[in-house]
Amino acid sequence: MSATTRKALWASLGWTLLGLAFTPVVWAISGSGDAGSYLSVFALEKTLSLDNVAMFAAVLGAAALPAKDEGKALTGGLLGALALRVVFITAGLAIVDAVHAILLGFAVILVVSGVQMMRADTEHEAKERSRWLPQRLRDNPFAVTLVTIVVVDVAFAADSILAAFAITTSAFPIVAANVFAVLGLRPLYVVLANAMERFRYLKFGIGILLIAIGAELAIEHWHELPSWVSLAAVGVCLVGSIAASLFVERRESACVESSAAPQSP
Repeated sequence: MSATTRKALWASLGWTLLGLAFTPVVWAISGSGDAGSYLSVFALEKTLSLDNVAMFAAVLGAAALPAKDEGKALTGGLLGALALRVVFITAGLAIVDAVHAILLGFAVILVVSGVQMMRADTEHEAKERSRWLPQRLRDNPFAVTLVTIVVVDVAFAADSILAAFAITTSAFPIVAANVFAVLGLRPLYVVLANAMERFRYLKFGIGILLIAIGAELAIEHWHELPSWVSLAAVGVCLVGSIAASLFVERRESACVESSAAPQSP
């Protein structure tokens, strides 16, 4: 495990512990009922945030920004997304329901992104993927990436916000839970990005996951799948692709060692 990945893991754990440690503050301000609701919403947001992180990987991979700009775009996008989440939560269900009108469009984008994620990611292909953008937007990929991260996060947060309103109608615990959940997404993305370099098939697993999420969004209007289906898809795609990477890597290592071993006369 690299030092960067280790640092990101500790940062992700730190944000999780900080979010849990905020529970007594909610209790002191709003009482035990809101404290319990805060814990439930926080757990919900942390669990469902894996979809968001997978989409960030697709967006940043397609943007092909320089390393120094990638972190800035992600941080700026997350802060913008957090601000919009707060607006959504305080405005109530009306705005959140309106977001579902654009989910079918995002379903198509997800499927296309999933297919592209599974292809070889070269600089030439990154340029080809951006040919449909107007020249002004192509000349400012940082701004396009930042805005895309904001839109993607808010669109994917719609379901979790709706679920949070099912837990409580009090805005304070929902906003507080979203703040700590969103601030913990950046180190979680770093872990995923480094893992994609370490495990060769993780890119394919994320691609399949994006296609599955796109299919789920496409049929959501007619049939809403339980949340455990999304969680199971995340687990199967990520764990399966990592396991496949390790299996192939070990087989290749064994073949190399076997061919390098001296042959008996």
